[in-house]
Amino acid sequence: MTMNIRGRIVLSFGGLSLAAGALLVACGSSSSNNAPPGESGPGQSCTQTSDCKSGLNLECLANVCIAPAITTTSTSDAGVGDAGGDAATTTATGPHLGLVGEACQTTQNCSTGLDCVASEFGTVCEVVSYGLTPTGMTCSGECNTATDCCELPLDVELEYLPEGGGFTDIAVHSCQDVLTALGGSATPCTSGGTISALQKQACFYYETYCQCATGTWACSSSHQCQYTAPCTAGEANTLGGCPTENRVGASGESTCTIPAGSATGSCLPPTCSTASDCNGKAVTDVSGAICTASNCTCYQSACYLTCQGNLDCAAGSTCDTTTNLCKTAACSISADCVATTANSNAQCVSGACKIPCTTDYQCNGGSTGSAPTSFNGQVCSSGYCTPLGCSSNADCTSSEVQMFCVTPPTAGEHSAITGGMM
Repeated sequence: MTMNIRGRIVLSFGGLSLAAGALLVACGSSSSNNAPPGESGPGQSCTQTSDCKSGLNLECLANVCIAPAITTTSTSDAGVGDAGGDAATTTATGPHLGLVGEACQTTQNCSTGLDCVASEFGTVCEVVSYGLTPTGMTCSGECNTATDCCELPLDVELEYLPEGGGFTDIAVHSCQDVLTALGGSATPCTSGGTISALQKQACFYYETYCQCATGTWACSSSHQCQYTAPCTAGEANTLGGCPTENRVGASGESTCTIPAGSATGSCLPPTCSTASDCNGKAVTDVSGAICTASNCTCYQSACYLTCQGNLDCAAGSTCDTTTNLCKTAACSISADCVATTANSNAQCVSGACKIPCTTDYQCNGGSTGSAPTSFNGQVCSSGYCTPLGCSSNADCTSSEVQMFCVTPPTAGEHSAITGGMM
């Protein structure tokens, strides 16, 4: 036992001697032997690990190239030698590779899957590729079936004029609130008797959003709620009229168009074959607007207000002289995109502004010199930053109202903001 203890003491003093010698060599080399990058040997000066000779598994610590740490394990084994002793096992460990957020000088200093990138704290190891593929879908669907449209809009108010004068508002948050406004029953809506203005409103909301009979709503091919029940009155949001809102907001169908000689009409914009068919009919994409002689055209069976020049269109749109309709403006040079996106890297590609990229990290703020603090919904796809999109309805959480994850309709021609002349 005494011999074993003495053996450990000698080994410890020997280790101290070796360490002291290494320090002397390091101090002398770092100040007097400045080798070229990649040529510094053990104990010689460096500024980064790449300055040290390859193949020696060196790392740059405190501006000195040193060998990796050596782990020594001593075990007592009476079978070793005549008197027994310690058997030493040495295991070499490589240099520490940076984790997320740790400082680095090159990507080689980072763990697998991380790159060395610029941040507000200097260069650090970060994840730059998220492994996500754009879906091409958006949370723009109002419905998947017609029954999805049978839901009260938010913040509904029934406005009526009581006998004492002055308008009064009743907030409606549920179908029960509507029934309460009717006195607890929907009987007045079907009794055929004279009912008040308040009851006409309440009956309209109850029939449109609560009772919701077959044929009241339809879900279009672009997943939009369309009011399809017949109308008989010009006033919106009242019995026989058209709704100004569907379950997610403005419906664009508040005008009741009644053909000559008919007792009922439709809240949907009518179809057309020629421009003359649009006279006196509702404009397809402008709520409350009516086509008059020569200010509308028929495009893809729908009526739109025409344009004569770009000034007739909303900002960001131009007038298509072939269809006389407005369309989203296309870029012609990259300088246009730099101005509109405020990104100096923006490029004009096939008439669309795009931001080039090589990693997902760049599309989320990593190209501005500071690490992105959150994912903004962009990924790098085919060399350009692209919205990730949604993959299910569960991804649609940014809106107060539940939306549906659908393939968005292709943006096309739309009405002028002022009617032109053909």
